[in-house]
Amino acid sequence: MKKKVCRIQMIQVGFLGLFAFPLMLGLWVGCLPQEDSVPSPSKPIAIVFPGQSDQTVTLPETVLNRYAVLEKDVAKGSQNLKISKAGLAALSPLLENDLLLVMQMQGAQMDTSQTPNYGTVVLPTQAGRYEFVWVRSINQEEGIITIDPQSGGLQHDYTVLGKTQIVFVPQYKTLTIAAGASVKALPWNGVLGGVLSLSAKEMVIDGVVDVSSAGFQGGASHAATSNVLDDISSYVGIDPAQGGEKGESIVGFVGMYDSLSGRYGRGAAGNGGGGGNAYESGGGGGGNGVAPLKAWTGQGVMTVAFQPGWLKEVVSLADSSGGGRGGYTNATAALDPVMVSPGDPTWGGNQRRERGGLGGHPLPADAHSQLFLGGGGGAGDLKGTAVPTSEGKGGNGGGIIILNSKFIHGSGQILANGQAGSKSGGLYPNAGGGGGGAGGSIVIHAPVLQGVQVFAMGGAGGNHVGTSADSSGPGGGGGGGFVALPVSTVIPSVLGGAGGQSQSSSMVAFLPNGATDGSVGNVVTLTQSTADLVVTVSPNVEGVPEPGLSFIYQVRVWNAGPDFVDDVDVKGILSPAYGNATWVCQSPGPAVAFCTTTTGKGSISSKVTLAPGTFVDLLMTVPVPSYENRNQVTLSVTAVVPSTVLDSNLTNNQWTSVLQPPADVAVSLKANTSFLIPDVPIRYNLSMKNLGPYCAYDLLSHITVTRGSTVNGASGDGWICTQNQDAIDCTRKELCIGGETSINMEVLPPSTNSLITRAIVTTSSFDPNTLNNEAFLQISIDDQDRNTLSGSGVGCQMTKGSPLARPVDGSLIFGCLLGLIFYIKPRWVQ
Repeated sequence: MKKKVCRIQMIQVGFLGLFAFPLMLGLWVGCLPQEDSVPSPSKPIAIVFPGQSDQTVTLPETVLNRYAVLEKDVAKGSQNLKISKAGLAALSPLLENDLLLVMQMQGAQMDTSQTPNYGTVVLPTQAGRYEFVWVRSINQEEGIITIDPQSGGLQHDYTVLGKTQIVFVPQYKTLTIAAGASVKALPWNGVLGGVLSLSAKEMVIDGVVDVSSAGFQGGASHAATSNVLDDISSYVGIDPAQGGEKGESIVGFVGMYDSLSGRYGRGAAGNGGGGGNAYESGGGGGGNGVAPLKAWTGQGVMTVAFQPGWLKEVVSLADSSGGGRGGYTNATAALDPVMVSPGDPTWGGNQRRERGGLGGHPLPADAHSQLFLGGGGGAGDLKGTAVPTSEGKGGNGGGIIILNSKFIHGSGQILANGQAGSKSGGLYPNAGGGGGGAGGSIVIHAPVLQGVQVFAMGGAGGNHVGTSADSSGPGGGGGGGFVALPVSTVIPSVLGGAGGQSQSSSMVAFLPNGATDGSVGNVVTLTQSTADLVVTVSPNVEGVPEPGLSFIYQVRVWNAGPDFVDDVDVKGILSPAYGNATWVCQSPGPAVAFCTTTTGKGSISSKVTLAPGTFVDLLMTVPVPSYENRNQVTLSVTAVVPSTVLDSNLTNNQWTSVLQPPADVAVSLKANTSFLIPDVPIRYNLSMKNLGPYCAYDLLSHITVTRGSTVNGASGDGWICTQNQDAIDCTRKELCIGGETSINMEVLPPSTNSLITRAIVTTSSFDPNTLNNEAFLQISIDDQDRNTLSGSGVGCQMTKGSPLARPVDGSLIFGCLLGLIFYIKPRWVQ
């Protein structure tokens, strides 16, 4: 067995050695042979991951996710999420390696001008941004979740004002949703909810995954009296007498709208539908998915079936992306709508003007990083003082679904539909209908998708159900949502909602009465899975151990998601001189992560399968050859995904670890005198010795002297020296074990009464003990004819006179004793 011993090198210190003897004796006793404490890796700790159990849902409206609110803005790269204690409690139980979704729901900026462009998003900022993170630790007292830093921390900025939420994402081996059962999200309440995210190796969906109506909220109904003859054409205002309330959007809702010119009126705020203007026009439908090759005008889609009525308003039928427009204002006369144009005074009342809420704007989503709740529908305009608040309300948008799996199949449904706008004209016959909510967003990361039906459709506009000749505007239909699916036989539906219809006796020939349909949304085919593979290499030593010992590399390959990845090709190339290395793969198990080749000798080569958020550790044990090896050890590891996977960040797919052989270089500094004589040069000797166990390479001696001194020259065998003002830098290629070398230097002292010289020696090799790499001397003029010399490290000496003849400076004793302590060197010997 190897023993630990201490080698104590005595330094000639004259009479001081008598004082140091008791100290040296005590140190010698403390260095008696002890148990070998060579750094040795602990046994591999079992990795515990969720996702290795099965889950079957048998009840309707089961909520599997848990939600909390971010309480402090967080920047890209951060590894800490601050939430409240109550938020932590809501997420509990929360454990290391649990999967979380961070998503900012709002925070976009929009045009606030009193024009049709009102509500156009001019800067999305971080609204809709999302990413998956994995829990590293939880601070219950401070409400801080620390996430795994391997992917470089958060990939985006997130703000509190933007309503950022933290969603716990359960992970399973197999998730089964039985027929008759359903899984839903908590509805978005303006603070949290609306998002459903699940991860499982296999999902069997015979029931329903449903976030319909769980998105942005529809505009609320308001009873406010206005003059029936007023023509209110404004797009935004602060008075409910001007029109209905706008639907919620990525910009915000009531409070934010009030700070941006007002919450009422026909202008569409972001993807929220506009409120119907007074008098009694319908609210606009919410928006979400961008219809291919369609621009937004806010006018919705005018159907050919009612073309004669539309042509009394427009020359060509509108076909706008986003939500549908709300219907016309109030009319009282029983006229034929295919004969008399809207706005004609003969209609009576408010003349059936085109003043309905505009349809919400569509939004460009990114399946991998930016998704949106369906926009809320705008409210219809209501008048009077006793109006039920349920009439004319805008519909809620659909929520967000993100599913991560290798195989999704079943006979069930995945739904993110918008809610229909509320009808009007029931208890209060003359009122505008509410706009429909837009379809939400569905992203399915799964190589195989079979059998299930997928819907993210817009909600229908609210009808006007009054049957008298008086007519009011129905609500516009919600726009279709956004769906991203793998290549499969599943054909999703992102149809827009139909505009509401009027039951007025005067509108039999033109049922929409100005309300238009919402537009179709957007479907994206995910031709590749997407993941971010991260490689790290961590040795359990700082430098190469002595021959005959071993050390361990921990190679971690981590999948930062969002998709499962099969057949990642992991290669780890080790320096050839260390070919006796062996490695073993440690993994959580076949449910979530594993290596196809689990052991090997020499360099690493294995295929790896990883669920999102999981990793494998390949532990490589490297014996150091028994002969003296002067080479560094290099391990270069790469992870390459197959062509069917898009790696979103290739910069973190490789890692190279370089270990240098250690060499302990000890230095001492001496001068030819212990006191200064003005204008007399002082000669220094800086000596170095390599205490091993390997050669030291690329030595650099950096020597500084008191400003104002003059260096007359420095040289040494094998050294190349250059002068830079008050410093000398000398370099040497190598100094092998047991080797000694020195540098001689001559310095003309400064005009002051003290000269301080400091020397620091460094090497590109790993130096396990840097305490003996530095030495300094201070030489002063003695006005009492004594020699004062103080220092630290091993640069301590007393050379002038007899220490018995005069007192010894206390600082000298302390400095040299300290130097002796620092010079005790632990060594490993056979």
